[in-house]
Amino acid sequence: MVETTVDVMIRKGTNMRLESYEFLSDFKHGNAVVLLDYTESGNKGSFIVTQVDGSFTAWFETGGKELCFDSSGHITQLFKDMIVDFYDLTWSLHKRHLVMQNFVKENIYVKIFDGVPKLMILLTEVKLVDQLGPFKQDWSHVQGLMTWCKEQSGLKMDFLTKSFYDFIGSTDCTVIKLRNYPDDWDEKKKGDYLLTLAEVNHGVLKDKLKSRDDFHWPFVKLPKLEQNLPPMLQQILSGERQMKRKFDVTFFCDYINLLRNSYKKFNELPENVKALCINQDGFIKLIDGWSPEFWTKIYEKIGWPDYNIWKWPCKK
Repeated sequence: MVETTVDVMIRKGTNMRLESYEFLSDFKHGNAVVLLDYTESGNKGSFIVTQVDGSFTAWFETGGKELCFDSSGHITQLFKDMIVDFYDLTWSLHKRHLVMQNFVKENIYVKIFDGVPKLMILLTEVKLVDQLGPFKQDWSHVQGLMTWCKEQSGLKMDFLTKSFYDFIGSTDCTVIKLRNYPDDWDEKKKGDYLLTLAEVNHGVLKDKLKSRDDFHWPFVKLPKLEQNLPPMLQQILSGERQMKRKFDVTFFCDYINLLRNSYKKFNELPENVKALCINQDGFIKLIDGWSPEFWTKIYEKIGWPDYNIWKWPCKK
């Protein structure tokens, strides 16, 4: 019989209680430090857990700092994965109606797998709850890790990273949406998303977007009339009218459809618009100039549409 050994570490404290251990002993998650056993001595409890490679703070201070944000304050893919993993672990706790108690940064560790650092969370105190309200406090731990790293780096999060940060724990937030958040989409990915949006049933799309007041055409001033849209957009609308296609500037879904038509049929755009954009990628950049939050706002509400659920009904 072959004997196997496992490297372990021991965490002691008055806050290490048998109740938390019993809640967590069968909790399995790829980013959770595994709890192996529990012992007590006097008024202190001890968790025997699997070994990690070091604290997150130590990793951050010995080279990790440069791996979290670039020089412009944009989150890296590595750190984004860490944050989403932390969110996923927290959400997995919530599905058991468990919330963290007295969570501290010292409970965040790192383990290296094939040269890649992976976030590991040591859960020591949890509480069973029967209402959703207490869940909100846990999202501050996820956001707090980003805040601490940002402050230690002396950086300011860029617009897209701040949008990602603000989305954490919001009503529409999910693990899948966070993992595929459009903070790093290139023009091709944005174009594909635009084409996908246009295939969604208007009724479903309108219902999904109705809860936000900032879903509107990119008026440069009030009132919300066509003549108060960006000049290039007015020219595109004029060209559409010549082809007997009309769009309602008070209806946001029509803005999506206009952008989709213009992207898909780029060669049919007015000559001066084509000259400015040069190609479809240039048109996407034009959209970014008109509506910098276009992709993030819509994505946060609906994610990447599922054709099987949201497609137009087939005509018989």
